[in-house]
Amino acid sequence: MANGENQNPNPNPNPSEATPGTTAKMITLKTTNCEIFEVEEAVAMEFSTVKSFFEDDTVLATTPMPLPNVSGSALSQR
Repeated sequence: MANGENQNPNPNPNPSEATPGTTAKMITLKTTNCEIFEVEEAVAMEFSTVKSFFEDDTVLATTPMPLPNVSGSALSQR
């Protein structure tokens, strides 16, 4: 390291975000009216319900998480 430069082997300062040119890992959510939403894992894991669902060892990351009390229109609002 020249001139006191700090070289970080990971160029992305936030490892939960996808680096340019890569695809973020996605989580599938299924609403009460059977609408399917693909959400970035980093965003989905901010919700404790989603996080605990996928932390269960018997649940595969590809399993759609059912949201029995959430409608598709509620998730699609901005």
